[in-house]
Amino acid sequence: MSVSLTTCLMPKRPKVLHAGKEFLTNFVARQAPVEAGSLSNGVKLASQAVPGARAASVSVTTRSGSRFETKSTNGAAHLLQKAIFQGTSTRSAADIQKSLAAIGGHLEANTGRETQTLSLFVQKDDVPAAVELLGDVVRNAKLDEESISAARPAAVEALKDWENDLFGQVLNNMHRACYDTTEETAGGCLGNAPLGNGANLKGGLTEADLQAFRDQYLDNANGTAIAVAGGVDQSAFEGAVEKAFGSQVAKPTEMVKRYVGGHCKIALPKPLPPYNQHIAVGFETAGFSCPDHVPLQLLQEVYGNYDRFRHDLVTNWAVRYTYERTAEQYGKQPLQEVHTFSDKYSDTGLMGFYFVSGIGAGYEEPYHYLSRLQGQWTKFCHRLEEYEVDMGKNHLKSKYLFDRDGASKSAKDFSEQMVHLGRVVPLEELFQRVDDLTIDQISDTINHYWYDREPVLSCWGIYKCLPEYYYVRRWNSRWRY
Repeated sequence: MSVSLTTCLMPKRPKVLHAGKEFLTNFVARQAPVEAGSLSNGVKLASQAVPGARAASVSVTTRSGSRFETKSTNGAAHLLQKAIFQGTSTRSAADIQKSLAAIGGHLEANTGRETQTLSLFVQKDDVPAAVELLGDVVRNAKLDEESISAARPAAVEALKDWENDLFGQVLNNMHRACYDTTEETAGGCLGNAPLGNGANLKGGLTEADLQAFRDQYLDNANGTAIAVAGGVDQSAFEGAVEKAFGSQVAKPTEMVKRYVGGHCKIALPKPLPPYNQHIAVGFETAGFSCPDHVPLQLLQEVYGNYDRFRHDLVTNWAVRYTYERTAEQYGKQPLQEVHTFSDKYSDTGLMGFYFVSGIGAGYEEPYHYLSRLQGQWTKFCHRLEEYEVDMGKNHLKSKYLFDRDGASKSAKDFSEQMVHLGRVVPLEELFQRVDDLTIDQISDTINHYWYDREPVLSCWGIYKCLPEYYYVRRWNSRWRY
């Protein structure tokens, strides 16, 4: 087993945390400021002009994800995302492609549970043209039967690719289990799959369904934000946004949620080697605007991530301790990987950990992995070490910077924050929030959301080796960890 020199030396470098903190603070001080505002109809906009930049990224985020679908219309947001590029009232599908080629734009589109985001990466002088093009497809898409039929194959293919992502499937099943979706109420279906289901995408969704969804959610000033980062002329950008989105009408958007906890276990019909078990445990957190997300994100960094084939990069004690304990007992089938996740929405959130384990002859290893990994979160409720918190603060600050690394990431982050918060939180403010956190504040936060609360368990694989739900529930409040 090889161990990197960095891992060996890291415990012997007492000044590394201080040096990292100073570097991050100096780096943030050199960042360009972000200007935020809104149109008279409520459409929000944000811009970050980077001196010397010759390219920019334009991002349009709308509150029109799968949450606002019902069971009968699940997939409307995803299919709509494909259909809007099949032609508008002023452009055919070929004309849209020509417009993209003319400005050399790189297009990205993403559909989530609560929002949809369209992004274009273009040259500085083409920012107004990019805003006009995105406004045209969002507001004036034809959505006739021909356009929808042309979009169906691409939507179905994207769904198939997503279904092969086991991490995505485990988390999707977790959402289905923990959020009540029994009511046919648009705005309350967080358990809906972001990409829909095959039956609706292949023919269940009609022209009227997509047009109604577009008019109510996609083309809605109440929940639309446009952001640009990079080389940008502020006055030209604001004029283009006013022209493309200034006539939008604000419509009320209802959002309801009911977290119930629970579990979802999917068995393999024909298990194949290496018999890996994919398991996730989550718990409810607060909405997007709640300040509790900062200490929770810090705990994610303290908890850490792990990959069996990159074990020398693991410096987080919580996961490292679990790996060493389980590797001693189950050396033939050790822990494969561990990741934390955090999904935030307007009025709720879901946070937890996901791990992949091997299964030996006794089918008992995942039971102990789950117990020890879950016990680390319970340990945070009772005890946190100062060095863990200091390390987590530096990691979290680096993550904030990475989330705004480049024009594309920055524009997406700005537009999403404008939709949920109505402003862009400066990095200086985020860093100050992190620095102000104390061990007592962090412990109080995790006690509020984790200790003796209803967890949610999702499993894909051979689940007969897992404990019953009431055991998982009890492990959230045990005193021995």
